[in-house]
This record gives sequence, C-alpha cells and structure tokens, in this order.
Amino acid sequence: MKGEDVDDYRISIKGVVAAGEKFLVLAQNSSIGLIWTLPGGRVEPGETPEETLNREVLEEIACKIKIIRPMGYYWAVGTNSKRWVCCITYLCEISLGEIDITKNPDGGKIIEYRWVTKEEFLADEYRVADGTIKDFIRREI
Repeated sequence: MKGEDVDDYRISIKGVVAAGEKFLVLAQNSSIGLIWTLPGGRVEPGETPEETLNREVLEEIACKIKIIRPMGYYWAVGTNSKRWVCCITYLCEISLGEIDITKNPDGGKIIEYRWVTKEEFLADEYRVADGTIKDFIRREI
C-alpha cells in the first residue's frame, strides 16, 4: 500500500508483556475475523506513550505493569486497509494483578489470551491482521 492510498494514520502503543521466555498475546474479534495481537491501543490526546500503555493494559487485562524499556516500532495496516498504524512498542512485565479479560470496556472484543514463546507466536496458528507484527517479533525478541 502506497502512502497516497491511505486515508488515515494513527499511533498505537503496544506492550510486549514478558514473563520469562514467554510474552502475552490477545485474541480479538475484528472485521477480518479472529486475530492475535499485543496488549495496547491508541494514544488519547494529552497522554504520553507510557500513560497510554498503562491505561490500555489495565483496561484490557485488568493488571498494572512495569515498563522496562522501549523496544522499537512497526507499521501495521488497519483492518479497514485504508489506515496505517504506527505501533510503538515497550518491553514490560505485570507488576500487580491477575489477568482478567472479562473487565474490558470494549465489550468482549478480546476473547482469549495466551502466554507464548517467540517460536509459538510465529507459527501459522496465530493469525495477525498483517505480517508486520510477526516481523517485529522475529526481529526484536
């Protein structure tokens, strides 16, 4: 997709929530079916990236996190194919709470979570919106 074909650009903050050799991925319903992604979401006006990640992780999995360091970014094509999303990514870990996806204010959009290794996530079993998240995981973890 060329830049001139895009209607919209967004910034999203994502967390590689790590526990040992595994990290957390979330399954969510989307317009293209079930996809797997990292916790996180769109920056609200006035928020720092760290505030966004803390808010989004708390909303999505009902846990507080400790941000360890920035990891990098990847560009993703939105599910409507007319939006580019710059996903800025941080390494983090759960600092308080037990994962509970039933409290998410998005009303059931997230339907499952799993702790996976890099190799597991790169397998075909984990469908993603586009391949850029897997390229990022392959490169950075």
